[in-house]
Amino acid sequence: MPSTACRAALSLLVATTLAVILNAGFTGLRSAESTAATLPPCGAPTVRTVAKLPGSIPQLASDELAPPVTAAAAVVMDAETGRVLYDLRGHDVMRPASTTKIMTAILALQQLPDLQRVVISDIDATTLVGSSVMGLRPGVPITIQDLLFGLMLPSGNDAAIELAKAVDGDEGRFVQRMNSLARALDLRETHFANPHGLDAPDHYMSAFDLAKLADFAMANPAFAQIVGTRDYHLAPPSDYGLHNGNSMLQSYPGADGVKIGWTEAAGWTLVASATRDGHRLIAVVLNSRDRDADASSLLDWAYRSYQWTPVSVDSHLVSSQPAGVPATEAQRLARELAICF
Repeated sequence: MPSTACRAALSLLVATTLAVILNAGFTGLRSAESTAATLPPCGAPTVRTVAKLPGSIPQLASDELAPPVTAAAAVVMDAETGRVLYDLRGHDVMRPASTTKIMTAILALQQLPDLQRVVISDIDATTLVGSSVMGLRPGVPITIQDLLFGLMLPSGNDAAIELAKAVDGDEGRFVQRMNSLARALDLRETHFANPHGLDAPDHYMSAFDLAKLADFAMANPAFAQIVGTRDYHLAPPSDYGLHNGNSMLQSYPGADGVKIGWTEAAGWTLVASATRDGHRLIAVVLNSRDRDADASSLLDWAYRSYQWTPVSVDSHLVSSQPAGVPATEAQRLARELAICF
């Protein structure tokens, strides 16, 4: 009978292999007068693979208390290991608002490999009163690439609907796909009811699940470049500019994504990614009164309070530990994995 650790390692191997398959096989994005450089091919490796231990593991090196935050729930996660460095009601289900679009974008990248494909929108953004939009107009052709930037920079709900239809023909089938991927990624405190994040009774996520999803998505180089782009110009016939509403990209050193959100019920939400000295952290704050300040103070505290210890073990291991298994047990799991298979 395999040990619990062995079974956990096997489960993670299956999930990681699935992630590799889901993220593989896409054509590259081409910049349309964007301030970002030409985007990398989507077919490049996009997730940590079954190959080796993480290069380093975060270890608490300070007794400094975490700062107070205004958020109702928050998590800081080390991207390389998946280790949670800060947890405030991280497993409570909350309204995610437009951070939902992280899932919408990564699914569109997976399912629509030709990003220069042109679709003819039948959405009139002017009818979406009180909704954030990219400004789609009926009958105007637009590429999948431009829809993705319109989804993630100005948080276009019109773009979310158009991408859902481009993938599956209607929103309902696309939402089923969203929930299927959530299950595959073991997002246990997540359920989607729409592709844009407007409030619905059965639409929810936890801060922990959002951090896991963001980590998965940021490993896709095309996704990472989209959400790290400050300004983007849509190709003709649209021919106008989009600005990224994530002000952390301007205000926080090392910030490189991911997504903001707001509804009256959800409050201010933010998933933020930052990289310093090669170490990426994912911060999630939900129902916050000052999301940028909350995320910034938590990231600053984490970078001050943790040191990354290099790992050197000759063994075969996936690069992050199974859920619930402390990162400090990675070396033991590595040795056990060699026996499991």
